[in-house]
Amino acid sequence: MYDTDEEQIEAIKKWFARWGNLIIGGFLVAILAYGGFWFYQNQQQQAREAASDQYQQVLRLVGDAQQLTDDQRTELDSLFESLAADHPQSTYTLYTAMLQARYAVAEGELEAAEDRLRWVLDQEPEQSLQRLVNLRLARVLFAQEEYDAVLSTLDSLDPGSQRVGYAELRGDVHASLGDRDAARAAYAEAWELAQSQGLNRPLLQAKAETYGVL
Repeated sequence: MYDTDEEQIEAIKKWFARWGNLIIGGFLVAILAYGGFWFYQNQQQQAREAASDQYQQVLRLVGDAQQLTDDQRTELDSLFESLAADHPQSTYTLYTAMLQARYAVAEGELEAAEDRLRWVLDQEPEQSLQRLVNLRLARVLFAQEEYDAVLSTLDSLDPGSQRVGYAELRGDVHASLGDRDAARAAYAEAWELAQSQGLNRPLLQAKAETYGVL
């Protein structure tokens, strides 16, 4: 303990002289770190809002159209380019690319659809979306009669919640190649999965009946 107030004050001065700058520095670092985190979060939120606004433009543009006019396709491409430049991995950008692929298929532009779906996969989206996009890519490849590529694409991911679609498409490939036994096995797997999930799949049922599954 200190004998006098003066000694206590002197001790505090010495302690502060030794540690004060370090404490102040740490305090400033903490303030700057918090400010930087807040700024980053704010920037991220603004980016999400901007991407959402652009995606709303996309939805207003396409509506429920089965096919787009040339002007609509041009505007959709422009909106995608803007989203891809500023928010390449945003879910909104990925969905816009998937819409582009959908309308490309409707126009018979299968290579364009394939390119756009591969672009989505290159962005490494979350797994459930990867599985869906992978299945759509495999269907596009099937339409191009690239059967080996279809099977390798289906094998590239665990199908997860898309098991019915993956199994059915395998059956389609084997059926196209004339392998009835492999087609029957794949359709049987797809039908069993669909039944277990309570899915109504009339086209799958017709395939299953054709190949003696039912």
